[in-house]
Amino acid sequence: NSPTMYILERARVKNRFPRFGAPIPLMDGFLHDTVFYTHSVSPAYFVSLVQSFSLNLCLVFCFRIASAHYILQECALELVQTYVSYVDAQSHYGGQYFVTFIDDFSRKLWAFVLKTNDRVLSIFKEFHARAKKESGQKLKVVRTYNSDEYIGQFQLYCKNQGIKLESTVLKTLELNGLVERMNQTIMETVRSMLSHARLLKSYWAKAMLTIVYLINRSPSMPLKGDVPQRVWTGRNVSYQQLRVFRCLAYMHVAKDLRSKLDRKSKPCIFLGYSEDEFGYMLWDLLDKKVVWSRDIVFMEDKTIEDWKQIKTVSSSQSAAVMESTLANPSTTQLTDKQQLTDEIKYEPTSTQ
Repeated sequence: NSPTMYILERARVKNRFPRFGAPIPLMDGFLHDTVFYTHSVSPAYFVSLVQSFSLNLCLVFCFRIASAHYILQECALELVQTYVSYVDAQSHYGGQYFVTFIDDFSRKLWAFVLKTNDRVLSIFKEFHARAKKESGQKLKVVRTYNSDEYIGQFQLYCKNQGIKLESTVLKTLELNGLVERMNQTIMETVRSMLSHARLLKSYWAKAMLTIVYLINRSPSMPLKGDVPQRVWTGRNVSYQQLRVFRCLAYMHVAKDLRSKLDRKSKPCIFLGYSEDEFGYMLWDLLDKKVVWSRDIVFMEDKTIEDWKQIKTVSSSQSAAVMESTLANPSTTQLTDKQQLTDEIKYEPTSTQ
């Protein structure tokens, strides 16, 4: 499972931040670019894929190499693996756990944020209903690790639904290794994205959902370069909607939510996507809340630091003008009087 390095040369330079994952600065300094961190991919397939993206001149891609001899299931929902992970930081809504489900046939990934781990059963019921309707198949086997979240009522539900529940032996997590490694990959990428974006740990849930969205649209080695989302839905995947995580964005304010003199846009930070929502997930920098919108202008080469710098400069200029006004009130009155005289002087005369 050691990663291999693949260097891609690009002649056209438009955007130095990748849209498919978290860029990590190289430590040795021999390349002044970024490391592209993503899920299992085929190098040959990815070379053709990135032609539609505006990436930097030289990118180093890390590929997690999966076993080429792994045998996939014959159809969707024949085997689903699940795993619950704990995060030592609360999200904005108080979540400290997340549970993942992976369909072994398509490698489609689902992830849900939990406040407490006793909600696994209710989330599983929601996942079961959705996956069954989307695929048109019956869920046959669920493989879990031997923990308290998957006993009791969970076992009873699987029995009533005709689902075979496979539990691994204690201290043998390798039997459920696919989903466990996936959770580790998610957390490593979350850490990288938050570090690069300089965001607080409370943003981990937003970053995690974005990572899941991207993994489902990344080429997978067990699928021989195919994409989990395309295998699951049977439809081609579009990449035109991808944007750079944590970039600065300006969201349009609807006409009925502002007065005539209010600004028509709000500065936000791009946080990601969702399978259940149309549009983009943003953090409103003024109202301090998560919002969803489709009418957005992205500035993918700008971050929250650039916005803070502009805000600081504007505040300093305003403070300087105020100090000057308080220090020389007569000058200000004279300036206002002169401006009024100029306006009267140049006012157009009415014609008969």
